[in-house]
Amino acid sequence: AAHNAFFNKGLNQNTINYGGGLAYQTATLYGFSLGVSGYISRPLFHPSDPSRIDGSLGPTFTELGEAYVKYQHQLFSVTAGNQEFDVPFISPYDYRIAPQLFQGVSTTYGTKDNYIQAFRMFRWESWISGSFTNQTTYNASFDSASKIGNESTSGFYGVGGAGTLNVGQLNLKGQAWYVNYMDYTQMGYAD
Repeated sequence: AAHNAFFNKGLNQNTINYGGGLAYQTATLYGFSLGVSGYISRPLFHPSDPSRIDGSLGPTFTELGEAYVKYQHQLFSVTAGNQEFDVPFISPYDYRIAPQLFQGVSTTYGTKDNYIQAFRMFRWESWISGSFTNQTTYNASFDSASKIGNESTSGFYGVGGAGTLNVGQLNLKGQAWYVNYMDYTQMGYAD
């Protein structure tokens, strides 16, 4: 619980919620499968007056999450549609029940420890929005203090990978990534 936290006097920021998610992926037919997921969240102990509740914490929602088609053949896979997606700088996780989702195409070649990945995402869905958008959280619709208004973006793309090398009794692990947030910034990462 966080009543009147972050200097928002008069707003209830109680984040106690109940809910969950359910996901289903079909069996593979000629390398193709379909996947869907849905999420539900309900807050507990919130005031009945919505003007006294901070809308970014603990919203009520029932929504379709993922909806994608996936093709997989041996070490290669491609997923297209609304999907969870997790690489450095971009991830689905949050402390709330529903993950952030991304709309686009991702491809992977390799095993769990040695792979390359390329992706192109056009839109994303915040855990509080309930729909996909081509705007970022830098926009006024997400942050009222934003100086850029409600500009849209063309999304982002990137490439990267990870590898493990066994040297005697040592396992050397490394990864490198490049992400271009179109209209905003370019980022690289290696370890």
